[in-house]
Amino acid sequence: MARLRRGLEHLERRYAFYAAYHSNPANVLVHAVCVWPILLTAMLPLRYAPPLPLLRFYCPLCRQYLPVQLGFPVAVALGAYYSLMDRRAGAAAAALCVAGWAAGTLLADAAGLWTFRDAWRPLLTAQAVLWSAQFFSHAFFEKRRPALVDGPVQAVVTAPLFVFIEVLHRLFGYEPTPGFYKRVQARVAAMHNGPPAPAPAPEKKEEEEKENVSKATQEESAEKDS
Repeated sequence: MARLRRGLEHLERRYAFYAAYHSNPANVLVHAVCVWPILLTAMLPLRYAPPLPLLRFYCPLCRQYLPVQLGFPVAVALGAYYSLMDRRAGAAAAALCVAGWAAGTLLADAAGLWTFRDAWRPLLTAQAVLWSAQFFSHAFFEKRRPALVDGPVQAVVTAPLFVFIEVLHRLFGYEPTPGFYKRVQARVAAMHNGPPAPAPAPEKKEEEEKENVSKATQEESAEKDS
């Protein structure tokens, strides 16, 4: 139970960091459209790595075996990480990672992108367009810098899961745990408001009180003299 609680707190803390940079509905929509394509097109170059020996992946949709390149274990590892963060949404996101890897492999073959030399230009163009859309959305709608600036690894690695959770929440009211979004909103509010001002030290407080009393006494004596 203690480990589960720590895991949920870890998810809340990281999700709150992400949510603090994505509060505008238009910006949320742009990220919902762009984040997963960014992930999948970023994994696609791994499709051109040499196949892993003695491994093949059977794709039920296309009814054929696909050679397993480096992209497959990367998709599995990322999906496993998502599943550890949130068992339900993370498991679904893990399935999307593997399905996205398989779909990317099939689409690359269908488009005739047999080598990395054929693929790097369209992949680079897709990345440039998708990232530009997100940066523009942050500047125009959110009016603050993206989370990528303050937490690059977290923003890139966990963003697909958080976008997926956000979509599930808006469409179906999904929450990893009851009250999850209320607690996240409280964390986001604390981030926006900043930490409370520290209380003055007791000694300093006493000195300030003595100075105030002294000033009041001087003012009273000045009034009497006048």
